[in-house]
Amino acid sequence: MNGPSWGEDRPLHDRTHCMVGHDHHTRVLTSTDLGSMYVFDYQKYEDATNYCPGKHAVCDRLIAEGRWEPHATIPIRKMLEDGSRNNLVIDFGAHCGWYTIMAAQLGYMVWAIEGDPEVADLLRENIALHRYQDRVTVIEAWVDGEFVLPEVGDRDIELVKSDLEGNELYAVAAVEPFIEKIENFYLEISPCFADYYPGLVDDLYVHGFRAYYPNNKAFRGDFSPSQLNLRFSRT
Repeated sequence: MNGPSWGEDRPLHDRTHCMVGHDHHTRVLTSTDLGSMYVFDYQKYEDATNYCPGKHAVCDRLIAEGRWEPHATIPIRKMLEDGSRNNLVIDFGAHCGWYTIMAAQLGYMVWAIEGDPEVADLLRENIALHRYQDRVTVIEAWVDGEFVLPEVGDRDIELVKSDLEGNELYAVAAVEPFIEKIENFYLEISPCFADYYPGLVDDLYVHGFRAYYPNNKAFRGDFSPSQLNLRFSRT
């Protein structure tokens, strides 16, 4: 399965959800720990005061440091290095593909979900740059109450990663039909966006998962008023 394609004849303004009014956002090629990647030229858009695809922290950090979220990248890489390459990785909120590319480099098949059309184009460009079209399926869709994933068939899932700025509830709901096949979740827990997160954690406990901080210590239930990242594993 492949995500929707955007034709060359489609006007640029139909491929962006920029609320600042930009018709498109300039891309630059930058060096990262995963190799070269295309990102939006963050400095051109850092003064934007509303949603702008070009103003995203991942673009800023990849340009400035060549890496994204070491506190999350390290444990996610560890999980994937220790996992089975026969299993699938599902990346909700894939953006330019940092975690998608990392999983593909480690030998996994990946479903990369990205809702913003222009960002999904950027994601596809990085997948093509690394020649992972045979490993990565891009699903271009907003993850909400209407979102439905394809059937996973007989495959197990090594990792479901979600960074959806408050929509993790919908990501977990989308994988609910095959949750028993999932070995690990890595979720951004964002009580600043919604108050359902403690209940979501409790629901994952019911399914046999336990929660851990990125440093591998057991989660103590001390929800941050802003955000934190948690790993959920069956062991």
